[in-house]
Amino acid sequence: MGSPSEHDSAYDKGFRHHINQIAGGITEARSCCDNASSRGNNVSNVIRSQISILIAKVETLTEQRDQMIGESQRLQEIQHSNQATEFGREIFSLTNQLNILNRENEVLKEEIQKEAKTVQALSQSIAVLKSMNHSIQAEIKSEVQIIQETLSGVISCQICCETYGSLSTNENRRPIHLLCGHIFCATCLDTDWKFCLNSGNPDPYCCFNRWDVDPSRLGEVYLLEDVKEVLAKISTM
Repeated sequence: MGSPSEHDSAYDKGFRHHINQIAGGITEARSCCDNASSRGNNVSNVIRSQISILIAKVETLTEQRDQMIGESQRLQEIQHSNQATEFGREIFSLTNQLNILNRENEVLKEEIQKEAKTVQALSQSIAVLKSMNHSIQAEIKSEVQIIQETLSGVISCQICCETYGSLSTNENRRPIHLLCGHIFCATCLDTDWKFCLNSGNPDPYCCFNRWDVDPSRLGEVYLLEDVKEVLAKISTM
């Protein structure tokens, strides 16, 4: 199908052709009426004049219409050009934004890789520390066992093997430190000395080596409660 301008031009040509046919018919009518009255001639001249005016108007309107169509097409082309320019600007802006995001993404990837390496190194360090901790704990438990056994011997009477008491809780089982270096609970010393007295030996002496003991110089062990507290803490480790 042709463009609107082509279609309208064909229509205008047909219209002109039709007008020209009319004009030709009038001319023929005029030639046939040469012998008519002067009044008929005047009418024919008026009609021809009006037809000429109509033809001129049609041509003027056609030119104006063609100009309007051309201007409309030019405006459409300008609009399309402006839209294409605007689209180009948007594409350029979006491309720049995409490039910026890609660069930022690369930076984030590098940071994530560094963090991953740091986490991996920390995990390895933690694993080493755990292994060292297990080894240290085993050594500590061994040392604690030795200390516990040593303290258990210190806070127990060597005669009855019972734990010493204290002046505040069990005075009869309080530890007594003799000058010979031995420590016994008060109950065992009292029992042994009574046995010696009943056997005819009025002087008290050590239960082990039977050395004479000066009762006025017996030593009280006041650090027993501290030793018990330390032993209790060690037992819970």
